[in-house]
Amino acid sequence: MTLYLNSVLYVIIIKNRWWVVIIRLQVVKIPQENGYRIFVKSLRHRILINVLTAVLYKYGVKEKSKKIIIDLTYAEPPSFPNVILPLAGLIKLYKVEYNIDISLSYQNNSYIDEIRIDRPYNLANDSSLIKTSIFDKVLSFDSEDDIEILSTMLLKQLQETVVCKSGVIVGISWCINEIMDNVLNHSGLNEGFIMCQIHRKNNHVAFSIYDYGKGLFNTLSGTEYNPQTTIDAINLALTAGVTRDKKLGQGNGLWGVRNIVKFNLGNLAVYTGNSSYTKDYRESNQYETVNEKLNYPSIRNQTTLIEFSIDFDRSIDINTALGDYEPYEKIQMAWEEATTDDNHIIVYIKDVAVGTGTRRAGERLRKYVTNVLIQNNQPVELNFSEVVNMSSSFADEFAGKLVQSFGVIEFNKCFRVVKYNDYVKILLDKAISQRLALDTRK
Repeated sequence: MTLYLNSVLYVIIIKNRWWVVIIRLQVVKIPQENGYRIFVKSLRHRILINVLTAVLYKYGVKEKSKKIIIDLTYAEPPSFPNVILPLAGLIKLYKVEYNIDISLSYQNNSYIDEIRIDRPYNLANDSSLIKTSIFDKVLSFDSEDDIEILSTMLLKQLQETVVCKSGVIVGISWCINEIMDNVLNHSGLNEGFIMCQIHRKNNHVAFSIYDYGKGLFNTLSGTEYNPQTTIDAINLALTAGVTRDKKLGQGNGLWGVRNIVKFNLGNLAVYTGNSSYTKDYRESNQYETVNEKLNYPSIRNQTTLIEFSIDFDRSIDINTALGDYEPYEKIQMAWEEATTDDNHIIVYIKDVAVGTGTRRAGERLRKYVTNVLIQNNQPVELNFSEVVNMSSSFADEFAGKLVQSFGVIEFNKCFRVVKYNDYVKILLDKAISQRLALDTRK
């Protein structure tokens, strides 16, 4: 990192038994603009937000700067949601609360540019979002409608991307809906941020949900629980039945999130005010940590970040995880509405496929229908009505590989194909026969 005149260099060293991470943050004064440029070289570790919060307060609020540029031009990968979302929220907070012209600098067409930290994707302003992948993007929500649409999109795209063990989709649905709903009902804001990443190396899907609102301590202060510290507030929020207002909810949201993550052997972290709680439930690496030395923007804006990861290759028994409390009536009802008299779940190919012309579309559909089968433990009817045409590569990637992976006998037990025209039938039959022929030659 180049040293500048009139600059201050912050060096953060994080280490444990296995690794050491060094994070550098440099603050350079821009006298002609009454402001500062802050150079950041990594968005990898959450501790950056702790330091950046203090730096923004010192150079932005106390010095009454008019302009701050956070320079990510040379930020090195990887970048994680538990850093990216708080950064997006802090930019919005300092603009709204302190009227500071705070912005980012980064390379065009880079990962930082695509995820849009400084201009989060919003359904109202980005209608094209519905047609694109929403993983690795900063998404904002400000209504119950946003929550419903975003959660539906995330779950559908997840099912098109990886095959999940039973209960995983319902478990994730519970977690993200409950946390986002808490933001709208308890943060004192009408806006929150969510981001999701898929980590294929360890079969995890990671979610972070953030708001720059009043924090858990302020939310529960003045209630019957009356927490004495922020850690008290976190522990209360993770306890069944604790809520600011029983009229708004029963207080089972974060308690349910913790139980689902625990059952799945995933990990969970809560950051709010001056404290954090992290818990890793993996069998080989179980640990729990508490930190009560975090920086936060102000007494009024203590902010809250909830992050959790789920192992999509490990089943979740929702009834057991939540003590026989069934949270997924809405999802079940949607599937029941598309169920035949003989108990097959109907998948209308025209409605769920992203076209029928490419191999990638076939792969996404194959994973999606496999997830429908696994998550419901019911046979699936593949309805091709209104599908007029398809490519051979789509047919091979979807039908050929689907039959190949299950085997003919098991496929016929699990799936039923209906309402196809003659042309579609020819392509499907050919793709399947060619795949099965490959197996006989081995």
